[in-house]
Parts: sequence; structure tokens; C-alpha cells
Amino acid sequence: QTAGDTTVAVEERSSRTARFGRGNEIRMPFSKFLSPTQTQTEQQQQELWYLTTQDVTTDSNGRPQTLSKLMACLRDDFPLRPKLLGGLIPSNVNLWMGGGGGPTSQTSTSPTSTGSSS
Repeated sequence: QTAGDTTVAVEERSSRTARFGRGNEIRMPFSKFLSPTQTQTEQQQQELWYLTTQDVTTDSNGRPQTLSKLMACLRDDFPLRPKLLGGLIPSNVNLWMGGGGGPTSQTSTSPTSTGSSS
């Protein structure tokens, strides 16, 4: 309820087998993105959605804000500077989420060294 009226950018894929990351964005209230589904058709529709990076505003000098409107609404629900970051200061805080049974990301692997041979 805290951020339910906030309009968010949601990526929508064309089918359950399509991948996210194609830039097909729609806008909706955060509450609609999170709403419990009532019918199987609505559930299938939600499986096509992914909450993507939210736009941030800039100040009068053109510097981006740290929090999008969504994250500003949720500000009391997370630490802005988690202990994990040590002395680092985040330049941007975002939230990504999606659901469903289709593919949502690609996995990349990089070769690792197994040691040197003599």
C-alpha cells in the first residue's frame, strides 16, 4: 500500500517463451503489478511482466537522484547504506522483480583457471 499508486515501468514480453530485455515497456500502478490474480488469464498475463529499472529525476544541475519515485516511497523499508557496502555510497538504488515459469534471464559463464601445469 505504501507505493501502490506510484506509476512504474514494467517490461512486458510477448509470450511465456519470449525473453525479457527487449525494451517493450508499459506503465501501470505498482499495485496492479503486485495485485493478486483472480483468474488464470490474469495470472498468465502477470507472468509476462517484469518490474524493470525505474527512471530517476535529475536535480537542477542535471545530476540524477539516487532513488526513483518508487524507491523513494519504499525508503523506510531498506537501509540506504547497507553494512555490506562498507564506506561506499550508492549512486542509484533500484528494484527488479518478476514472476512466472518462463525464462527470465540468461546465464553466462566464464572460464575459470584450474591451476597451472608444470
